[in-house]
Amino acid sequence: MIGIDHNNAGIDVRTVFSFTKKRIGEALESFKQVPGLSGCILLSTCNRCEFWTSTTEEFTGDLYELLCEVREIPEELKETYRGYFTERKDDEAVKHLFDLACGLDSRILGEDQIITQVKDALAMSRAAYAADNVLEILFRMAVTAAKKVKTEVILTDANQSVIHQALV
Repeated sequence: MIGIDHNNAGIDVRTVFSFTKKRIGEALESFKQVPGLSGCILLSTCNRCEFWTSTTEEFTGDLYELLCEVREIPEELKETYRGYFTERKDDEAVKHLFDLACGLDSRILGEDQIITQVKDALAMSRAAYAADNVLEILFRMAVTAAKKVKTEVILTDANQSVIHQALV
């Protein structure tokens, strides 16, 4: 996976890589044509954009370049933005997704919205026939774990919704 988030980029940079639901569908259709990409999911929220993939040995591409292509980033700006992205593979990517879904990598520890956002990203990918078995199982397991953490672990006794925090 490759991603940009609130930890390493301001809203001005994150906005460049944000996607509406319609644009996510279009991007997934484009990504499905890439040789060696078995499956892909785009998670786009106000605090992050993450491009998740499973690949075969045939894949020789650059996830950042693919993301720039669908966002139509001018060539002269690509290197400027590259430093804001983090790439994770294998176990590191899996750990990140589970932490993320559980709200451990959110601006507000344990916030509720991210579980729904992760589920929605999987659903959009599934609807576009872009999710393969690897990503399907990985994202479903992350959501299941997040629900379990939400019901069994008290991260804080404060109201954890972003909306509540904004109103306070």
